[in-house]
Amino acid sequence: MARAISANEESSELHAQSGPDATQAPRSDAGRLLRTIALQRPVPELLQLVTLLSAADQRCHAQEILTTAATLRPVADVAVLVPLLMGPQAASTLNAVAQRPVEELAELVEHLDTPNPTSPQQDQPGRWKLLR
Repeated sequence: MARAISANEESSELHAQSGPDATQAPRSDAGRLLRTIALQRPVPELLQLVTLLSAADQRCHAQEILTTAATLRPVADVAVLVPLLMGPQAASTLNAVAQRPVEELAELVEHLDTPNPTSPQQDQPGRWKLLR
């Protein structure tokens, strides 16, 4: 005979089965959607959505997208994303990036320190140096 499982039991059962990574996974439908968006949409669309969410006073959702993208997207995508952010979003996104493996951080620094070949200001130092 089957018994009904409460939401609390389901959550703790999911955590027990999945281990520590389950605590980082979004729990709500909105959280799952934001994670999917952060991983699958092009960087310009992510920035547009972050701007819209921030303007709609949903900064926590905007930051969730940025944090997920910073920690899980390819390094090349993060290298495009970081210089386009400003203020607290840039700082918290860089903090999230710092959780990546050292090799990926070195690759990211290399990307950020290399001038963008399509940029009209090719004679300036790398993009990363402009942020200091």
